[in-house]
Amino acid sequence: MARVVVTGAAGFVGSRLAERLLCGGHEVGGVDAFTRFYARCAKERTVALLRAAPGVQLRERNNVRATEALLRAAAWADVRRVVLAS
Repeated sequence: MARVVVTGAAGFVGSRLAERLLCGGHEVGGVDAFTRFYARCAKERTVALLRAAPGVQLRERNNVRATEALLRAAAWADVRRVVLAS
């Protein structure tokens, strides 16, 4: 199975994507900025399942810098596909 990083993992779309990937047997890492646009407690509830799953790594990072670092790492690792959904 694939190793996948989901940005916006604490949001509505990102959390559901991460959950589906986990159920499909993929190794999932998540990044979210936990911005003030949404209540932090709501996002924490959203990622509770992800935090409980074995092998999942969640990081809190500024989205712009996290995406930039993600793309650099992907280029270095010769990643063939990056999918953006917003």
